[in-house]
Amino acid sequence: MLKSLLTGVSFAALLASPVLADDAENPKEIIITATRAPTPVIKSGVSVDVLDAETIRNKQSLSVVDLIATTPSATISQNGGLGTVANLRIRGAEGDHTLYILDGIRLADPTQIGGGLNAGLLTTGDISRIEVVRGPLSTLWGSRALGATVNLTTVQATDELSGDVSVEGGEAYGAIRAGIGGTYDKLSWRVFAAYLGDDNVSAYRYGAETDKFTQNHVRVALDYKLSDAHSLKLRAAKTRSHNDYDGFAPPTYAFGDTKDYGNTNEGLYSLGYQYKGETVTHALSVSRTDTERHDYDGTNFETLNGRGKVTTVDYTGTAKLSDTTRFVFGATQEKSEIEYSSFGGPVLSRDATLDSAFVQVSHDFTEAFNVTGSVRYDDHSRFGGQTIGHLSASYRAADNLVLRGSLGQGFKAPSLYQLYSEYGNTNLKAEKADSGEIGLDYFLPAQNARLSLTAFARKTENQIDFASCFGSTHPLCPTRPFGFYDNIARTKAEGVELEYVGDLTASTHLRANYSHVTSTNDLTGAKLPRRPRDLANVDVTQDITPALNVSLGLRYAGKTTESAFSTRQLNSYTLADLRAAWAINERVTVFGRVENLTDEDYETAADYGTPGRRLWVGVRANVF
Repeated sequence: MLKSLLTGVSFAALLASPVLADDAENPKEIIITATRAPTPVIKSGVSVDVLDAETIRNKQSLSVVDLIATTPSATISQNGGLGTVANLRIRGAEGDHTLYILDGIRLADPTQIGGGLNAGLLTTGDISRIEVVRGPLSTLWGSRALGATVNLTTVQATDELSGDVSVEGGEAYGAIRAGIGGTYDKLSWRVFAAYLGDDNVSAYRYGAETDKFTQNHVRVALDYKLSDAHSLKLRAAKTRSHNDYDGFAPPTYAFGDTKDYGNTNEGLYSLGYQYKGETVTHALSVSRTDTERHDYDGTNFETLNGRGKVTTVDYTGTAKLSDTTRFVFGATQEKSEIEYSSFGGPVLSRDATLDSAFVQVSHDFTEAFNVTGSVRYDDHSRFGGQTIGHLSASYRAADNLVLRGSLGQGFKAPSLYQLYSEYGNTNLKAEKADSGEIGLDYFLPAQNARLSLTAFARKTENQIDFASCFGSTHPLCPTRPFGFYDNIARTKAEGVELEYVGDLTASTHLRANYSHVTSTNDLTGAKLPRRPRDLANVDVTQDITPALNVSLGLRYAGKTTESAFSTRQLNSYTLADLRAAWAINERVTVFGRVENLTDEDYETAADYGTPGRRLWVGVRANVF
């Protein structure tokens, strides 16, 4: 299946790190996410952006969604500062229509309304590479890969012994990260730990007090080669997060400063086996994610008690039939479980399974022309079976010019909360989307650069939304007086993306993009909320010397509406970040940044706070 959470050390994790080209804009660069097998980017046929280790390090961001928001057609809405609830909408899709994968583990939280995750808790930690694929990949990755797929890869040990540590911060905020790892005979290992704290932003925009966020994270990775062809992989991680947040306090229940807070504990575990032959590979993994959420009001009364678990058994194989024809195939069984109660009410305890199988065929008709097609069948224990497909093609029209296009279907299974909560509806169907895109990539070898232009369109049906029972005679309303979830929404999005990534000179590097995205309710024609039509990013890095660089990042988001129930507008804004890094020697680097350089007063969600101008300074060192 490939839907929810964790395909453990699935094929992507088993292959992701060792085969990357040095140059992220090289047309021969190898990517994983778009095909679940190592594939040159020019043969993927879809829109892919890669943030490599150097890019992530230069941007100095602690938030994954902030990094992804620098790629085309991506916009953030967040309920406060770092660590608060965040939605990343890509190409106008819903936040839970993006699938996040970490070292092959599909991330999700069944206690969330849509079954996705709070993307605001995703910090950069030990992440060394991010692949962002825009467009549906549900045929390969299952549910939630309806609008986009984000694949996160962590640092892998390659030296006999290596260690690194970094410390950074400012007034009332800071982060400490440390990792150690190595290789010995057939074993490679790495242990990583991090702490992050921020007590500088009020979740309520006009609040008189700040809301604290802290996060502790530890991760262990072990790889063992049984032989040249057989290997085992183990991954385990624990994350504990604490958030203060603002809410709606009695007696007026108006949004404002409150003493509400929440604790989230997350565990990720996977064990995988891989066989890698000359023409055939097999990867089998068992993985699990476990999330506990506890929220409390200002009197320490527990308002939410939730636990969500997803256990996945995943098999992926590849077969090279010839130099021109390749197969990828697999099967998955995923079981999702939820235990959930709110405000001391009854405990909701439910589960669901999703069994799936897929096959992908890629064929090079000529050295310049490649076609890839995939089909997937899913069988859900609640709403039954369905089949979806995806077709992409790429054509190298000239040495430096690639034309590409794709047509595909995506789906998202109803979450356990949407099916079984006090607002649940067991008659829900899967959300489905039909998408298409055409684009061209022009590579400029002298500038080590790529210039891309893409046009896309997507239509989503059976989209799940909340249906009010006020004045309704629906049969569910007698037992759902406030309302229920139903397949009542239908949306569409279309747009264009222009992007340049590469060098301007030997010492000046540029990442820039502009996106125009129109997202509307297909039934009413109304604009979808919190989705600016115009988005732009510019990031320029200047190497002053081989040891010193300075960079300026600019992010623009146009105006948008706040919600489907309000005509309130969120104003456009432009954020500027100034960054610098100086390598004192081969081991030690001093770095710093000024976030929101102009102290822009802006909102990504109405009445929620955002960080003002902040200075961070830090040092990182390779200790072995």
